Amino acid sequence: MKVISFRPYKRWDDTHLLNIIFETYDFLRSNQEDYDENIVLCNALIFEAKFRKLRCPKEMMYRNIIFK
Repeated sequence: MKVISFRPYKRWDDTHLLNIIFETYDFLRSNQEDYDENIVLCNALIFEAKFRKLRCPKEMMYRNIIFK
């Protein structure tokens, strides 16, 4: 029997997925109340990024680290 995996974020383009990952982590840093619920979302987003073998461009990483 084959296991079917559900990938809800597979239709998003790469830059949109990376932006959502950064926004989700920023939300987690500022809001500790719903941590358990949001960590499941983070895991799903990271799984999708690893499945696509994405790398964050240096400009995007610098912008998200320095200016936030």
